[in-house]
Amino acid sequence: MYSEPSQGSLARLKRVRRYVAGVPRLVNNYPWQEETNVLVCEVDSDFAGCEMTRKSTSAGTLRRGGHVLAHWSVTQSAVSLSSGEAEFYAIVKGMLELLYMRNVAAFVGISATLRLKSDSSAARGMISRLGVGKRAKRSEEHTSELQSPDHL
Repeated sequence: MYSEPSQGSLARLKRVRRYVAGVPRLVNNYPWQEETNVLVCEVDSDFAGCEMTRKSTSAGTLRRGGHVLAHWSVTQSAVSLSSGEAEFYAIVKGMLELLYMRNVAAFVGISATLRLKSDSSAARGMISRLGVGKRAKRSEEHTSELQSPDHL
């Protein structure tokens, strides 16, 4: 059945070849930079971005100096009740990524300082207080692990 290509399959192959030849390539360039041990994670969220489910989206980048090590854009599993809560979930995701990358760096012998950046003052306030406070009881299971002294 597939031992001999048909005229149609050859035509499709030629079309793919012409497409690939005409499309510019994506090249990641990592120029030389000074040695740094700081891992920076910048996070943001889109509150209730999905019109059907009202779920928010978290996005972030993880960099060492000017080099991007990781990036993500994921739909949050919980439906957030406020933009501060959606940003809070984005910060939790970013912190988990930072902790993972710190462990990877430690495995190869690099000690890393962690920095997390967010544009939401409400979420930064929620993450910095011990416990979750009265208004954010739903988020308690996410903060308890990150606020332990082992991670700070």
